[in-house]
Amino acid sequence: MKSILAWQNVIDNRARAAITVGSVSFAILLIYMQLSFYDTARRSSTLVYDQLEFDLLLVSTQYVHLRFSGSIPKQRLAQAGAVSGVAQVVPLYVGNGDYRNRADGSLQEAMVLGVDPVTRPFRLEAVRPMLPKLARTGTAIMDRNTTSPTFGPIEADTQIEFHGRQLDLIDVYSHGTGLIVDGALVVGQQTMPSIFPGYSLQRVSVGLVQLQPGTQPDRVLREVRAALPEDVRVWTRERVEREERNFFTGIKPSGIFFAAGVVLGFTVGIVVLYQILASEVTRQMHEYATLKAIGFHSSALHGIVLQQACIYALLGFLPATGLAILLCREMRRQTNLPLEMTWLRVFLVFAVSLLICLSAGWLASRKVHQKDPAELF
Repeated sequence: MKSILAWQNVIDNRARAAITVGSVSFAILLIYMQLSFYDTARRSSTLVYDQLEFDLLLVSTQYVHLRFSGSIPKQRLAQAGAVSGVAQVVPLYVGNGDYRNRADGSLQEAMVLGVDPVTRPFRLEAVRPMLPKLARTGTAIMDRNTTSPTFGPIEADTQIEFHGRQLDLIDVYSHGTGLIVDGALVVGQQTMPSIFPGYSLQRVSVGLVQLQPGTQPDRVLREVRAALPEDVRVWTRERVEREERNFFTGIKPSGIFFAAGVVLGFTVGIVVLYQILASEVTRQMHEYATLKAIGFHSSALHGIVLQQACIYALLGFLPATGLAILLCREMRRQTNLPLEMTWLRVFLVFAVSLLICLSAGWLASRKVHQKDPAELF
């Protein structure tokens, strides 16, 4: 009986119902997209590190994130390499500059990674065969999965301009850099001083520590820390990933903005739905008073309003989910960011949608409970 009344209240004015469903869908879509952006910020923050082969990382005490890592003396890598259980310690040099679009001449911010072509620090199978080619100064390979189409065409066997220097782009690969930077290229370490005059190879941005098979990481971690002075921090891979995620979701404005957007979507949903349900309860107050007068308990009337709110949640959830999936696919195609719709997120948003509608319905139904039928006739 209550379900039938709730459904009849919804379809009594179909134009009004369509507006309500559209409003609920908008709030749910907002939550979907903000959650997707937040998750993308988390996962894309480690995309560059995901390419690299290491078990422990040597970083400066001034380390903020990879692009602003500070530097450590190169001799610290040799000290760490002398510890039992360490296979090798590979230097990684990081620089920032402008990449010139070959098509229109515009400049785009990009990052360059300087590596030792012999040690092969990349874990990507597609990249490893390319690294020996970087032994020649002035050569580069580039990640074509840039987050901005303004980089223009990125093709192998062409000349590119980075930071005002001409480089031979000998090969390309596809991985992505996420939100850390719009694009990235890789050069041999000997090319770094030619790009950045005065750049010293005696100071490295980070040291990639690779352990021997079968070693105990915790023991090696303690011994490496004991072998190095206080100007170097030694982090596990898990610690590095956690630090990067914390920076891009908790410190960088974009991550905070995405988290705030989820709260905003939740608030908008409650406010909009409450206003609509409260208006409908007021409009139908005489009908509710009649039901109350003939013996319906206040809890039954509460149930009608709450069921009506749940119907709106279901009707609004379906189109919002479809739109969210389409938007995520299109934005992934346009930006190469890891925007994905997961079943866990669908279930989470569905639960949040029900919570929004039930909260608004409970607030609106209090009007029914507070009214005496005698006051309405």
